[in-house]
Amino acid sequence: MSLKQKTVLLVMLSLLSLAAVGALLLHQSRQLAEQQVALLEERLYAAHRAELKHYVELALAAIRPLYESGRDDAATREQAKALLAGLDYGDDGYFFAYDTGGNSLVHPRKPELVGHNLWALTDPHGRQVIQALLHTARRGDGFARYEWEKPSTGKLTGKLGYVVHLPRWDWMIGTGVYLDDVEREISASRAKTRARIDATLGGVAALGLCVLLLVLASAVALNVAERRRTASRLGARARRLLDAQEAERSRIAAALRDGLGQRLEAARIALEHAAARDDGAALAASHSALLAALDDTHRLAQTLQPAALDAETLAEAIARAARDAETAHGVHVTVDNRLGRFAPQAPQALALSRLAGDALALVAVREGTRAASVELHEDGGTLCLTVRGHGGANRGERSDEALLQALRDRAEPLGGRVASTASRDGAAIAIRLPATAPRSAAPEAR
Repeated sequence: MSLKQKTVLLVMLSLLSLAAVGALLLHQSRQLAEQQVALLEERLYAAHRAELKHYVELALAAIRPLYESGRDDAATREQAKALLAGLDYGDDGYFFAYDTGGNSLVHPRKPELVGHNLWALTDPHGRQVIQALLHTARRGDGFARYEWEKPSTGKLTGKLGYVVHLPRWDWMIGTGVYLDDVEREISASRAKTRARIDATLGGVAALGLCVLLLVLASAVALNVAERRRTASRLGARARRLLDAQEAERSRIAAALRDGLGQRLEAARIALEHAAARDDGAALAASHSALLAALDDTHRLAQTLQPAALDAETLAEAIARAARDAETAHGVHVTVDNRLGRFAPQAPQALALSRLAGDALALVAVREGTRAASVELHEDGGTLCLTVRGHGGANRGERSDEALLQALRDRAEPLGGRVASTASRDGAAIAIRLPATAPRSAAPEAR
């Protein structure tokens, strides 16, 4: 996985983590807010229920002497109605009374209803208000919710009523509290809770943004650092390649100056003397010198750019490299080719033949080297080439290290590896190269 892909994955994981934390926090905050609102609502209703019970107990205390006197005449009942009508609290607090037939007996805020039967009265939600209150009073729990016109506003408003039954007079008396104030308080509490949740989520979002920016900054820093390391490695490799190229140029220049150049110069001088003396023997010697120079030129050309290889000529190319090493360095080279009919791809074969020639040159020039050997075989789709120098000691010269690094730099683009060892018996260079060229690898050229 590339660094860019790792960076994208890291950012996506950070975003997913922040989203998950935010969603969980939002869910838990909403649950907590609803629980708080529900607790507030329950406390408010509990307070109103206790208040209504207290008011009804006060009303019962006011008419208790009349009710417990044992008198059931109309005058006693009218006196009780007058007492209930005179009791009120606040702008919208009053007491009402109905008989069990649904006839209105007391209603100080809407006296026009007194004497009318409201048995079939329903609120906008279809609830039969008087029947529900009478049923609640007989059952004994006393509380009922419905909608009624609020005296101070003249609008239908939700109301919580509390009623009791007076069985001897067959009356129902009660009072109620309007719930719009409760609903406003609950709505205000819910709005405050939502504002706190929004503020918390805003803080979480700001923190998440900071974390995300930190992750992005870290990813960018890692990317920059990785690019710098890559540039440093590429620069080091480029320097090694330049060193190897310079060593190769020096080697070719020395071959041209000390070998081919001297032969051609000797042939020129011999030809001039032979022409001056008209000496046939001298002309023959000059002809031999020219042939030797042509052989040197051919070998140098083969070193610089050998012919294209196929599976049948790979062994011949390595054998040619062995003969060139024998001629150039005076060492005896043996070749053990175990490839058989195995056919590597042309780029791999070409690269391997060049690597074999360079490896032979590297081990043959060591002081005291008497002989060298080349072993070639295939191992699970990998070409294995081992070049050993028998005898000789590592001089530790910079040119040797540069040429060894040049071998590695040529092998690595094709997926190959080069290893070097040295002992008292001599030096060994092991080269492993895939028989199939990677897609991104081009035929190796020098």
